[in-house]
Amino acid sequence: MQLQPHDLADVARRAFRAAVPITIDPDIIVSFEAPDDEPVVLADAVSLREAIVNIIDNALRHGVVSRLEVRVRSDGTRAHLEVEDDGPGIPPGEWERVTQRFETSKSHDGSAGLGFAIASEVAAAHGGALTFRETSKDGGKGTQGFTVTLTLPIATEKTG
Repeated sequence: MQLQPHDLADVARRAFRAAVPITIDPDIIVSFEAPDDEPVVLADAVSLREAIVNIIDNALRHGVVSRLEVRVRSDGTRAHLEVEDDGPGIPPGEWERVTQRFETSKSHDGSAGLGFAIASEVAAAHGGALTFRETSKDGGKGTQGFTVTLTLPIATEKTG
């Protein structure tokens, strides 16, 4: 794997276009947000794109009820790609397990248990991490959801 400076938002946009089918249910609200000062990360663009596709695909197959949001943001030292949906999510007790190969929180067919494992391995190979979070809108009284975050270190000028 060869790491080079890449704009995380650009890689995420390409993954978003590849993962979201043109035939998606028109009642599902889909959005992509990125900052104007898009964070640059040292990455293997192909591996990173596939990890992001896996995260988005998982949300579309197993999570989305009516909303999918893909966001890129930065906190100054780390870049974050967040994929949030309004589905039930994964129970917190299963978060570590679903990042293992061939493990899934779904008991039905159509889930090989590789998507989050691959995304987690790609994140680790890039010095980052894959994390999960239950989401609540309206102070916990309204819409529930689930967020998967891929976090990577921002490339410094010396390395990028």
